[in-house]
Amino acid sequence: MVAALKFHNRIDLGRAFGVLLAERARAWRGDAVLALPLAAQRLRERGYNQAEEIARIVAARLGRPLLRNGLVRTRHCASQQGLRLEQRRVNVRDAFAASPAAAGLHLLLIDDVLTSGSTLDQAAAALLGAGALSVTNAVVARTP
Repeated sequence: MVAALKFHNRIDLGRAFGVLLAERARAWRGDAVLALPLAAQRLRERGYNQAEEIARIVAARLGRPLLRNGLVRTRHCASQQGLRLEQRRVNVRDAFAASPAAAGLHLLLIDDVLTSGSTLDQAAAALLGAGALSVTNAVVARTP
């Protein structure tokens, strides 16, 4: 189902995942929700950001604002799929920049899949560097 959302334009699954993830995160007491951004090239190719489709529903269900453009990709990265841990870390190093709008907020960062955690680590570091008070990651699926 994750692959169908991500690669086969099954945006309807983003809503289903968002409902489930919001239920899982209902005890979270932060300020705003944001999605892990895609690089501009990947967004053009796909036409949508699967993490944002999920995050939009999570934000609505939790009654929190969706912080659009709170985090941006500063460069296109090769796909993480098939890379070893150290390659993943290097691949996404300095790939994100956070908006000053993140300052002083407790944030919930949404992504579809967690594998090594390298991407979410770099994204969280950018948000914390911009003054976010905390970043909680929430994902739909975890791969080994």
